[in-house]
Amino acid sequence: EGFLHFILQNAPIVMGHQDKDLRYLFIYNKFPSLREQDILGKTDIEIFDGAGVKESQDFKKEVLEKGMASKREITFETELFGSKTFLIYVEPVYNKLGEKIGINYMGMEVTDQVRKRQKMGKLREDNAVRKAMESELNKTIHITEETMRAKQMLATMSHEIRSPLSGVVGMAEILSTTRLDQEQRQFLNVMISSGDLVLQ
Repeated sequence: EGFLHFILQNAPIVMGHQDKDLRYLFIYNKFPSLREQDILGKTDIEIFDGAGVKESQDFKKEVLEKGMASKREITFETELFGSKTFLIYVEPVYNKLGEKIGINYMGMEVTDQVRKRQKMGKLREDNAVRKAMESELNKTIHITEETMRAKQMLATMSHEIRSPLSGVVGMAEILSTTRLDQEQRQFLNVMISSGDLVLQ
């Protein structure tokens, strides 16, 4: 029993019992700077001040009203102990008649675990962003390569088209020096101007 007491006393755990009005009737492993008379008969809001305190009290009230045990992670920012995250487990307590008379709760400090989890989450997020950026870069490189290939193909096609077209336009120009009727000359002029347009 003494060994168990020693372990509990040195563990990052706070246990307590509160009545229907959420006033403390018992607390174990209270914060060193608080005396028992600073806690007993008072609610969390009357003892502590800061972020997380009201959320904790509302959570206890919710468990009491629903009559179902529950747990929640709550981060506190108080003058008493600074910024700490606790995993809080709360269960309703009944008398022999089955009436709700209060709650039992246990709070275990998990600040380091939460920070590690957040750090891992940030690393996963950064990794996902990096992979997305790499994917976008690969797409851009692929598009650039495809564009370069298309340009090269067009340049090759252009050269392949220009050579015979130059010959056709040259022949058309020679043909224009011969005797032609008006309609033939008109067709020939359209052919020469179209060819020149492509060759420019």
